[in-house]
Amino acid sequence: MKSIITVVFCVFIQAYSALDLSAQIQVGQTKIDTISIVRNLFIPWDMSWGPDNFIWFTEINGKVSRLNPETGQISVILASIPDLWKTVPAPTENMTTGLFSMALHPDFVTSPEVFLYYTHHPGTPKVKIVKYTYNQAQNQLINPVVLMDNIQATTVYHNSGRMVISPDRKLIFSTGDRTDNTTPQNMASLNGKILRMNLDGTIPSDNPTAGSYVWSLGHRHAQGLVYSPDKTILYSSEHGPSNDDELNIIERGRNYGWPTVQGFCNTPAEVTFCTANNVREPLKAWTPTIACSGVDFYNSDMIPDWKNSLLLGTLKERDFRVLKLSTNGLSITTETTYYDYAQGMGRLRDVCVSPDGDIYVCTSNRDDNGILFNPPPGIPRVDDDRIVRIANIAPRALSVSQTVATEAVLNWKDRWSKETGFKVYRATGAATNTFDLIATLPANTVSYTDLAVVVSQKNFYKVQTFDATTSSEFSNIIDINASPTLSLDNLNGKSYKIFPNPTNSMISIEGLSPDTSNIIKIYNAAGAFVQEKMLTNMNTFDVSALAKGLYYLTVNNSVKIKFIKM
Repeated sequence: MKSIITVVFCVFIQAYSALDLSAQIQVGQTKIDTISIVRNLFIPWDMSWGPDNFIWFTEINGKVSRLNPETGQISVILASIPDLWKTVPAPTENMTTGLFSMALHPDFVTSPEVFLYYTHHPGTPKVKIVKYTYNQAQNQLINPVVLMDNIQATTVYHNSGRMVISPDRKLIFSTGDRTDNTTPQNMASLNGKILRMNLDGTIPSDNPTAGSYVWSLGHRHAQGLVYSPDKTILYSSEHGPSNDDELNIIERGRNYGWPTVQGFCNTPAEVTFCTANNVREPLKAWTPTIACSGVDFYNSDMIPDWKNSLLLGTLKERDFRVLKLSTNGLSITTETTYYDYAQGMGRLRDVCVSPDGDIYVCTSNRDDNGILFNPPPGIPRVDDDRIVRIANIAPRALSVSQTVATEAVLNWKDRWSKETGFKVYRATGAATNTFDLIATLPANTVSYTDLAVVVSQKNFYKVQTFDATTSSEFSNIIDINASPTLSLDNLNGKSYKIFPNPTNSMISIEGLSPDTSNIIKIYNAAGAFVQEKMLTNMNTFDVSALAKGLYYLTVNNSVKIKFIKM
C-alpha cells in the first residue's frame, strides 16, 4: 500500500562460530565488542535491568531468571507458571503463546513487585497480568496476585505485549489485535490497544475514558515500549502487515489508525479518517516490514555516536538498529543498521541497556519453526537462544582504594573478548600531566596494586586494553589523594565500595559476591549498633529510615565501610 523505502547504512562484521558469538565493529572512534553472555535459553522474551545490577529476564516457557552479567551465572526465581498456556512443544515454539513481558516496580527495595504478562486458556484463550512479590531470602517470586485475566487471545497470532511502569506509577502495556481487525477501533475491546492501570489492577481515574483501561487505540501489535530518560516521551515499536511497521510516540487518548491507516496518513481515505479520529502519525514507518521488536533508550557516553538514540531489535530482518533522535526526541534524524542478516545474531527480541552503557540483546531463534519465517540454514543454532552483550571495549568502572598509605588497589571491568592484556597508566599532580605506563598485565586481569604511592601526592590512573593490533580507549580517569590517614573502606584484603556516597535513601555495595548471603551491620559515628540486614543474591538496600549523619557498615563482621546519610 505504501511506497516508503528505508535506506540504511550496514556495517558488516566477521563471521562467528556456532558455539560462540564474538564480533567487533567500529562506531565512529569507538571499537565495540560483541559476545554471548549466556546460551541455550528457551526463547527469552523480555529483559529488565534489576536493582541488584543483574538482568532479570523471562523465557516463553514460563521461567523468570536473574542473570549476573559479569559471570553469566543464572538464578531461576520462577521455574514455572501453573496456568501458562503454550501451543507447541520444544525444540521450537510458536511465538504466539507463553510468558511474554515483565516489569519491575521502580521502588523495588520497598515494593519488590514483579509484573508478568502471559497467555492462559480457561476454556478460551486469554491474556493474564499477574503481580508477584520477590522474596529476597528465598530468591523466588511468590504470592501471585491476578490483576487482569480477561484480555481475549487467539490460537493464531498477536497475543503478546510489552509492559512499562510510568513515572506516576501506572502499568502501561500493549495488547495485540489477536488478528481481528474489528478490535483496535472498538472501545469495548481490550485488544489492539495501549492500556493503563493502577498497580493494584484498578482503572486510574484520569484515564481518557472513565471506567476504561484504554490509553490509546488503533494498534495492530506493539512489541516495544520505552520511556525517554526524562520520562516525558513514551516510544513504541509496532508490527504492520506486509508494509508499514511503525515507530510511534504514545500519547493519551490518541488513535493510531489501524486497520484503516497503515503508516502515515497519505491516501485520501486515510487523511479523512485521521482528521476525524485524532490519529497520531508515526515517527517512522518501514516498508518492506522489518518486524521491529523490543526497544530501549541509549543515553550513555560510553558509545558517543549512539547517545540520544533508540536501540531496536528486529525479527524479520534479524538486525540491530540505532535510531538517532533529534534533541527534543520528537523525530528520527538517522537510522543505522548493524549485524546484518547473514552474519548477525538472528532474530532479536529485546534490548536492555545497563547504567554504565553496556547493551544486551536476546535472540529469538527457537520460535522460528522454519515454515512461517524462512530462516537461513543453521537457524536455530545449536546454542540458541542467547543473551549477547554489545559494549565499548574500553575497561569499565575503574575504582581505586587504599589498604595502606603507600599502596593503591585498582579494580575495573573487562568488556573485550580478544584482549592480550591491560596497560595501567599513572599521572601525578593533575590529570592534565603526563600519564606514564606503570604496568603491562596479562588478559583476564581486572585488578592491579600500585606499590609506589607517595604519601600526600595526588595520583591519577587510567587503564587500557590491547591485543596484537588494537588498543582500546582509556577507562575513566580515577584519582586518589594519598595521606597518612587511611580510609576504613577496605580491610582484611577485601575491596568494597558504597555508591552513591553520600546517599539519601538507597545504597549498593560493589564487590559483594553475587552467589552468597552477606550479613550487613550498620553502626553510627559513635560506634553504637543501629541495624542488621541479610542480603541474599543482592547488593542494594534502603537506608532512608536512618537519621542524617555519618555511619559505618560492616560486611560479615570483617569489613568496615564509611558512608554518609544525607
